[in-house]
Amino acid sequence: MTIAWYSNFRLLWGSHFLSVLSSMIIAPLLPFYMEQLGAGSQASVLLWSGLSLTAPAVSAALTAPLWGRLGDVTSRKWMVVRALAASACVLAAMGFASTPFQLFILRFLHGAIGGVVDAVGAFAASEAGRGEQGKV
Repeated sequence: MTIAWYSNFRLLWGSHFLSVLSSMIIAPLLPFYMEQLGAGSQASVLLWSGLSLTAPAVSAALTAPLWGRLGDVTSRKWMVVRALAASACVLAAMGFASTPFQLFILRFLHGAIGGVVDAVGAFAASEAGRGEQGKV
């Protein structure tokens, strides 16, 4: 492994950490946010919070094969760039959501077009040397 690989790995790790942190830091605050968005009753707040927390995982599971195939055909590096850029755009749009439904749709979209975890994992494994792939 070259020194360039280590700097790439640090950059991948940092971007992956920030991406996951930015998308999951909302979890403990989501019920309060849903209440501010006008979800209504306590049951409605809990329903929209639960749906919004599960939406990215469900949509990511549905679209992961598509992004994996596209990464195999094009470039895993560009899949990381695409995933980070898409995540940043959707996370920024979440700040402008004015209803619980809009936030739910944006969270679903975040999972569908994001896929940072999968993209970073695939790229890191493909860049590592033969004996080092398990470590990354």
